[in-house]
Amino acid sequence: MLEMRTVTADEFVAWTRAEARAHGNRLADDPEVLRPHFDLGRSIGVFDQGNIVGGAHSHRLEMSIPGASITMAGVANIAVQPTHTRQGVMTRMMNHQIHDIYERGEPLAALFASESIIYGRFGYGVGSLYERWTIDRHHNAYVRPYESHGRVAFVDPLDITKDLPEVFRRTTTDRPGVFQRPIHQWEHDAHAPEHSQGGPGGLFYVAYEDGGRVDGYATYRITGTTLGVNELMATTEEANAALWRFFFDEEPGSPTEALKRP
Repeated sequence: MLEMRTVTADEFVAWTRAEARAHGNRLADDPEVLRPHFDLGRSIGVFDQGNIVGGAHSHRLEMSIPGASITMAGVANIAVQPTHTRQGVMTRMMNHQIHDIYERGEPLAALFASESIIYGRFGYGVGSLYERWTIDRHHNAYVRPYESHGRVAFVDPLDITKDLPEVFRRTTTDRPGVFQRPIHQWEHDAHAPEHSQGGPGGLFYVAYEDGGRVDGYATYRITGTTLGVNELMATTEEANAALWRFFFDEEPGSPTEALKRP
């Protein structure tokens, strides 16, 4: 008989490894680095004879809504082992979790869905949409001659926690559906192993500065002949125009792709 309960501190490492395995991955992060940012009281583990076969978790997050922001439940780490799919494990976990979130007095629960069709039966619906752009070279000219008043400069990954979180907040405060990233996520990104690895396809950070103030930033990587903009945040029209111009001029003749644009 399956047992469902919260995960203990001693079971945390096994729980993280099981979650990664359920998605066909090996755990890439050190569980001890993750541990301080997980409230085990919000965890769910499903056990079959002592083995973890399912799991879920939720974090208290700040999310923008029209005219304000709220503290809500960010649902994550939903996983069922391939040996136990189609046995009601996920339904049991999701029903338990949504009732727990209600009992905590949190007004909303939200998640990023790999397959949105899965979650409608648990009360979730589409909350926001994004687009993916591909901009060819012959379509990237500006209507009017453009000259930037500031400068675009590269940012060392270890320095992204200094100015970029505040730019993110200023940019997204009035954008409904955006989660504010906790500082530990920025620190995690700053120390990502890929920053110390050589070869093509590396992630780069650039920032727009004007008068000593950072008003925008972007992250990108080049794959083959395509420049992919992972994220671009700007608090002013000038910063937005300067960052896009930087990318359009970076790889002449190559298309620019922009991921998850609002």
